Amino acid sequence: MSQIWKYNNVELELDMGDIDTTERYERAFTKMEEAAKKLPKTGVYSEMSRAYCRMFYELYDDLFGVGTGEKLMGKRYNVRETEKCYNAFLTFVRSQIREIDQIRANTLGNRKERRYNQKKRKNRS
Repeated sequence: MSQIWKYNNVELELDMGDIDTTERYERAFTKMEEAAKKLPKTGVYSEMSRAYCRMFYELYDDLFGVGTGEKLMGKRYNVRETEKCYNAFLTFVRSQIREIDQIRANTLGNRKERRYNQKKRKNRS
C-alpha cells in the first residue's frame, strides 16, 4: 500500500514495504554517503553549501525521478530549506519503518503464541 509524502505542495509516492522501493532507497542513500565523503570541508562557505544542497537534490532525483529536488525545494539552493525538507522526509520514512516493524513484531509474536499453544495441546494428549 503506497504512502504519500507531501512537501511544499508536492505529493510523492513511497512505500517502504515494497522491496523494489526499499532497494531504490538503499541505492540512493549509498550514493549520497559517497557524495558526502567528497564534500569540501574547507574553502568558501557558499561553495561548500552549494555542494551540500546539491547532494540532497540528487538524493530526491534518485528516489523519485529527475527534477524532484527542484520541485521540492525550488531552483535556488538554500541550506535551511534543504534541511527542513530532509528532516520532513526522514520523519515520513521513519513512520513507515515503525509501522512495518510493528506489523512484523505482531506477526512473529503471533507465530510464537501459536507454537506455544500447539506444544501445550500436544502435552495434554
